[in-house]
Amino acid sequence: MQKCLLVVNKSSGNFERFDSEIAGDLLGGEYSVEFADIDDDYSSRIKKEGFDAVAILGGDGTLNSVLNKIKGIDVKVFYLPYGTLNEKSHTLDGASDTGEILVGSVGGQVFTYVAACGTFTPIGYTAKVATKKRLKSVAYLLQVLREYKVWNTQATVNIDDKEYEGAYTLIMVLKSPRCFKFHFNHLYNPNKQTGHILLIKSPGKNNLWNKIRIFFPFFRAFFIGFRKQVEKKNLLFKEFETVKLQLADSVDFDIDGEHKTLEGENVFKVGKLSQNFIVCDTRRAKRLAKKREKASKQ
Repeated sequence: MQKCLLVVNKSSGNFERFDSEIAGDLLGGEYSVEFADIDDDYSSRIKKEGFDAVAILGGDGTLNSVLNKIKGIDVKVFYLPYGTLNEKSHTLDGASDTGEILVGSVGGQVFTYVAACGTFTPIGYTAKVATKKRLKSVAYLLQVLREYKVWNTQATVNIDDKEYEGAYTLIMVLKSPRCFKFHFNHLYNPNKQTGHILLIKSPGKNNLWNKIRIFFPFFRAFFIGFRKQVEKKNLLFKEFETVKLQLADSVDFDIDGEHKTLEGENVFKVGKLSQNFIVCDTRRAKRLAKKREKASKQ
């Protein structure tokens, strides 16, 4: 039997719903399963002990962290989405059936669905673990008012050799139809080696009047959404093959729910993940757990 290392993030929003006894069933019954914590040196262990597969249990941030640590290791990857939002598992549709998925990259680091900075984006990494476990997605909603701020990110953005320059309150690079449960990118194609970029210009200082002014482009972007590319004075949404982002200062980014700081020139692209990738059916896990619980009571 082949060996699979299951990397577990016990802090993920829905970890309590996971039943370790049916881990092997979730992976198709083809693997003997061993466990590792997200904080362990699991990449070295995978190489030394010759694992055939790696399973990742957690949310989007956990998925991002593990994929970047096992880059270049020839293993099959299973994803068990037990996070709070699990945005990536919702974007794949049937694309993972072949074992191949397209992901974004910046500076040699993989991101599976979003890399963004500006208004609201810190919500992805500032929500507290205990609050997420207790309130689930509501934990993010509680952050909305606090993060309703006007940003002034000075940047030069080169989109497939067309250049834009200015101060932005939102810069969002996507390989996804959705973010924070807003299904707004209707141009998303999981099988096309391109991404999309959303830019919203900053109106200036972070004051009440300017907060009112940015409400309208944000409403246009996330509530109305995009069925075609848009290029207006204060709002841009375009498909891209390559984006070069030159930042005037270091800037905090939300990358798949993880906090990363970017500075200088950053190149964004979309390409195939090097490992075969399969999303596990967590609903099946719940059914199996209920069956076993029922059997134990008889």
